[in-house]
Amino acid sequence: MIYNWLFFTLFLFTFSLFGIIYNNKNLIITLIIIEILLFSVVLNFIFFSISLNLLYGYFYSIIILGIAAAETTLGLTLVVSFFKSTKKDLQISCFRGTSL
Repeated sequence: MIYNWLFFTLFLFTFSLFGIIYNNKNLIITLIIIEILLFSVVLNFIFFSISLNLLYGYFYSIIILGIAAAETTLGLTLVVSFFKSTKKDLQISCFRGTSL
């Protein structure tokens, strides 16, 4: 039973890794893909803590979700401030060679 869920998290993890590698245009999509990657790690911690009857996985998952929320907040803040200052499209290529 738990192996099905572990294969699901493995699929999410590899999907997000390929998404990070192949997406080089849109910064918001990259942030969403990083969220999916961290979510798959959190699900892995939770499934292993359920199967081993330990609480450590829950504690680590709460910490990882907090870090993911902070990462998303910082990334979107940078995107909004860049967009307000330059009025350009939100492409990753716009961030290269510029100072925020």
